[in-house]
Amino acid sequence: MHKNIKNTRVTGLATVSVAGVALAGFVLTGCSTAAEELSVTDPWVRSEAGEMTAMFGEIENTTGSDLLIDSIDTDVAESVEMHEMIENENGSMVMQEIEGGFSIPAGETLALEPGGDHFMFIGLHDDLLAGETVTVTVHFEDGEPLTIEATVKDFPGGNEPYDDDGEGHGESEGHGEGHDDSGDH
Repeated sequence: MHKNIKNTRVTGLATVSVAGVALAGFVLTGCSTAAEELSVTDPWVRSEAGEMTAMFGEIENTTGSDLLIDSIDTDVAESVEMHEMIENENGSMVMQEIEGGFSIPAGETLALEPGGDHFMFIGLHDDLLAGETVTVTVHFEDGEPLTIEATVKDFPGGNEPYDDDGEGHGESEGHGEGHDDSGDH
């Protein structure tokens, strides 16, 4: 079943494009036959001079159908993973890659936030400085990709520890240097 995205509402400083059509802070009504809508609010990426960083914001699914994000691409990092926070056997909150991708039920919002679910950029090609813009393409299991322009912002938190050995992430804790094991952000 193919999910079409007809209208995209953009709020905040974001610029979003769907299937190559750029938006600049206004509502777009496309040529799709389905009356569907997807909303992205305040997409941002934490500034970073290390190996990893994360993207945050909200993706609201008002399409009337459940959506599954199955992959994410960006040209600023080697790879992008979808991460969640879980409680480990010691009762501490730790970060781990989510299996199967992020599901966004119809009528619900996926909140990507420090200390919670987020897109993890691994193997940054260059430093990301506040004020820059990062292009991120979100791929759905069944549907059109969504291209998001996210603003890079300074943010002192967002250094969640990894579950167990931090497999595939270099160090076992944090999103970069100066990690904070408290999980408070």
